[in-house]
Amino acid sequence: MVGFPTETVHFSALYGPDLAQYAGDAASAGQIFPLRSAKILPRVLVIDDEGLLRWSLAETLGDAGYQVVEAQNGREARAAIADEEHPIDVMLVDLKLPDVDGLQLVREARRRCLTCPILIMTAYGSADTLDSAISAGAHGVVAKPFDLEDMLQMIRQVCPPSAH
Repeated sequence: MVGFPTETVHFSALYGPDLAQYAGDAASAGQIFPLRSAKILPRVLVIDDEGLLRWSLAETLGDAGYQVVEAQNGREARAAIADEEHPIDVMLVDLKLPDVDGLQLVREARRRCLTCPILIMTAYGSADTLDSAISAGAHGVVAKPFDLEDMLQMIRQVCPPSAH
């Protein structure tokens, strides 16, 4: 037999006579009680057309205390960048995407006044790539393939998980 609660559960309720038992005295019953603020996890936007790489980064970063937003192309990345209600704390951008150059996304993010650290991921790394990435507004370039633990260390350096 499956049971259902007969009373309504209010997860965000600040007021209610059912809180009287926690108030400490009858005069405090029914007062507004402050909620503890929820811990906000730093948001990492991972932009790469390789699904396995996005998944691997999402798993690694999620386990390390980051919230990961995934984008497989420029359109999805632009939507995440434009979401002002959920700001991005770090961006990992593939240099070569099917619909846009990764450096173009970096420039667009900077034009939107996004000040978060941005790391370019590429299998086509060179001194010119590094210069172009820095000129576009990126903080650095990471050569693919990379070790996930090394990437985690780089992200922790630019955005510690406990900083939020």
